[in-house]
Amino acid sequence: ASDSASRNGPGVVPPGTARVARPLETWAARSSDLMITTRLMKLAAAWLLLMLTACQAGVDLSDLDWVLGKWQVNDSNNYEEWVKINNDLFRGTGYQIRENKTLISETIEISLRGDEVFYIPTVMNQNDSKPVEFKLVSMSATEFVFENKEHDFPQRIIYVKNGDRQIDARIEGQRDGQYSEVKFQLKK
Repeated sequence: ASDSASRNGPGVVPPGTARVARPLETWAARSSDLMITTRLMKLAAAWLLLMLTACQAGVDLSDLDWVLGKWQVNDSNNYEEWVKINNDLFRGTGYQIRENKTLISETIEISLRGDEVFYIPTVMNQNDSKPVEFKLVSMSATEFVFENKEHDFPQRIIYVKNGDRQIDARIEGQRDGQYSEVKFQLKK
């Protein structure tokens, strides 16, 4: 057997010869299989993390483009107008036309910060005219919902696309211990 091993090279067993597994070789084979499996698992985990990060990094405001433009509120002389500043910022203005004058009642931003989106209104004569942040909690192709549970009223701001020329919006939440909502219909 030693002549045969030397002719065929180390560790090579000639055909027809029974081979007894050595404990060290069995352990090495299992260890190698384990290392390959571990590497594959690490590679799969890294790929999954990369895909999740790519999905989050791909967030922009393009899904909300339908809010852009000039909207008349409740068939009145009140308007809400949105412009796109860049992929991370939309700026809105709520105003009223009275006696050929434009009276601004609020400014609004929809802002992307990292992978989070915020609706930030600054309403004149409310909250000391300071901005209040509402975080995006739900979004689809036709609806977005922003929420700030700590705010007095509203706690939620909801916009629903109703065709290309109408948005049904509402603010809602608790006011004086009671649920309250105010609806707005915006038309182009």
